[in-house]
Amino acid sequence: MKSIYVVLIISFVLILPTAMGSEMDRNSGYFEGVEGAKLFYQHWTVRDPKAVMVIVHGFGEHSDRYIEMAERFGAEGISCYTMDLRGHGRSEGPRWNPESFDYYIEDLKTYVDMVKRWEPQKKIFMLGHSLGGAIALKYAILYPEDLEGLIVSGPAVGGYQAIPILGRVEVPLSMERILSPIMSLVARFLPDIGMPGTMIDPSYLNHDPENYNAYANDPMVCHEAMKIRFQSEALKTILFLQDNAQELRVPSLIMCGSEDVLVPPSSVRLFYENAHLEDGKFVEYEGFYHEIFNEIGKEKVYDETISWLLPRI
Repeated sequence: MKSIYVVLIISFVLILPTAMGSEMDRNSGYFEGVEGAKLFYQHWTVRDPKAVMVIVHGFGEHSDRYIEMAERFGAEGISCYTMDLRGHGRSEGPRWNPESFDYYIEDLKTYVDMVKRWEPQKKIFMLGHSLGGAIALKYAILYPEDLEGLIVSGPAVGGYQAIPILGRVEVPLSMERILSPIMSLVARFLPDIGMPGTMIDPSYLNHDPENYNAYANDPMVCHEAMKIRFQSEALKTILFLQDNAQELRVPSLIMCGSEDVLVPPSSVRLFYENAHLEDGKFVEYEGFYHEIFNEIGKEKVYDETISWLLPRI
């Protein structure tokens, strides 16, 4: 009988630190971004974290949609920091229509520098989805010294165009080079005009009705057509990323869904192939839509991500 008690006590001692380490504290606040914009941030921290993850959300959404992700990483002893991009959620700025894509980068740089002060000596990783994936990729190219590793899902490195009868058609990179200066010119005079065919259909984000219906009914999410200036800035960023893929040096896990109708999987694959990463991995999930971390079957995405992440911590 005594031996049973000994086993129970030893088990409790071994399990207790892990359980305590996974308890998360949530805090939030605001900081000043480019041109004085008041930007919202929040974080979920664990006691004595193994590492830190900075999460960058996608177009039209906000940081609250990543609570489950923060909890998943928290269970692994990783603290998570995120913000509402300018013009999104509770952050100031033209709604879903940045003055410049580089404002996203510089806002994020300010925030990452804050995180570095809050979490000294901790390895910092970054995870970006969709628009956030494009932001994270450009950030990693410009500020590689800030990051230990990078994870992106469905990064916006290519696009589709809605065409009558044909539906959504992938726009070739050569056509994007032609369109970019034209869009820039139009955006200078008509920055806030919505582009036809650019509204996001929630049912094509993932296959989980509960998740995409929550998105559809979320008042903080953008349910409008994308503005011309945003489209112009996005095009310039796509060209920058595809032309500078080889400049990415940060260890990277690049993922997408094979049935993504918001970002062409072929454009994500092209970026990865052009990057020639020494420490890189590309995964395409068969049958998945755009939001692979919200998909039915997301467990294998999280498993793959954690398996890639932990050895680099």
